[in-house]
Amino acid sequence: MLGKLLKYELKASARTLLPLYAGTLLIALVCGVSMAIRVDNMNEFHQYMANGTAVTYGSFADPIDGGIDTLIGFTMILVFAFCVAVTVLTVMSVVQRFNHGIAGNEGYLMFTLPVKHEVLLGSKLLGALLWSLASILVIFLVGAIIGGLTIFAEREYFDWAYLWYRIWELIRSWNPIPSLLLTGLNGLCSLVCTILTIYLAIMVGQMEQFNKYRVAVAVVVFFAVNWAFGLVEGAFYSLFGIHMMAGMTPEPVQYVNDVYNNYNFILGTDTIMSIIFCVLCFLGTAWMMKKKLNL
Repeated sequence: MLGKLLKYELKASARTLLPLYAGTLLIALVCGVSMAIRVDNMNEFHQYMANGTAVTYGSFADPIDGGIDTLIGFTMILVFAFCVAVTVLTVMSVVQRFNHGIAGNEGYLMFTLPVKHEVLLGSKLLGALLWSLASILVIFLVGAIIGGLTIFAEREYFDWAYLWYRIWELIRSWNPIPSLLLTGLNGLCSLVCTILTIYLAIMVGQMEQFNKYRVAVAVVVFFAVNWAFGLVEGAFYSLFGIHMMAGMTPEPVQYVNDVYNNYNFILGTDTIMSIIFCVLCFLGTAWMMKKKLNL
């Protein structure tokens, strides 16, 4: 049943998000190709100059270069706008699918299904998590497309041997894989915690006492819960003498050193605490779905 519910969740958002993701990647491809052409022309011009050929860029440049500059500027604006749209619409989808599917009209249908409240909540969470990860991947691919095509245009002028040498030197002196894996796990747990905090805030706002101020109450609860989590985490770190806020110590350098020297400890602890917060938010949301939901 969880698989069927998850499939329904993904299909409900796919009609909006998939075309947006495809459009964002297409605009990024156009921007990347335009920048690669521009860079390639500039490199060819510099090569002529290095060879002692008397030439000005105005006489060397292709007549369409001015159009390429305009296209680059226009597509860069579009890429930024589309990335913002991807972020905003993904967040709106996370909120809307839970608000309408659990606390809204769809809730009447959902709660007639022969499944536990935890399964319903889990399907919403997994759907929101997958779309959130997809949006992050799309934004990453945008950067990879634009940067990759530009670097490819510079391939003849880039010292790849030196780059790989420096990378292997770094790996030999410090293995970054454990920290990278821990960073990825921490990011995933933080994302899940944020989604569940949104769900908990929506459920509190749906309580009968707040009928007239549901949205305002949900927003206040969301920030209040995050603030409380931050206080608990900060208090825990202070027990170990780690200052996570510059204002907690008169020397900002001490804050930098604390974070740098205890990176893995901080990430590991933050991951564990995020998991605890996730469990608390999940159980709290599921309990409110059973006892306090006001459809």
